[in-house]
Amino acid sequence: MLFSLFQTETKIMIRGKGATKDGKVGRSLLPQPGDDEPLHALITGYTPETVKNAVDKVTGIVVVGVVQ
Repeated sequence: MLFSLFQTETKIMIRGKGATKDGKVGRSLLPQPGDDEPLHALITGYTPETVKNAVDKVTGIVVVGVVQ
């Protein structure tokens, strides 16, 4: 999955076990990068500041999701 949340100027990829549903249409039958790793977010950007901003926002979303 690939997201660009909140105009962060970053790429946010959700990877690992559970990132995609089994049997999802369009998913390659070949293993995807990170399939054998725990669920995680991979964030890339042009500057450390944009990456930190995206990390803070993703962390906030995850914390709210876990608490609810």
